[in-house]
Amino acid sequence: MMNATGNLESKVGMAGGTLLSVIVNIPGTEIVNAIILAAVGAVASFVATFICRRLLEFLRKKWNRN
Repeated sequence: MMNATGNLESKVGMAGGTLLSVIVNIPGTEIVNAIILAAVGAVASFVATFICRRLLEFLRKKWNRN
């Protein structure tokens, strides 16, 4: 009977092997593209959030005046 630690080691080993086999088969250009797209997405999300917050602040101030 396998104990909980052995089971965890098996799962971690299987996950690590799967991850390494996937990484080896992905071309370097695809990794660079994914990094660039992630950065662009993060910046777009930040800018959209920033604009929405400023717009809401402006509307709240304008609404409270009246």
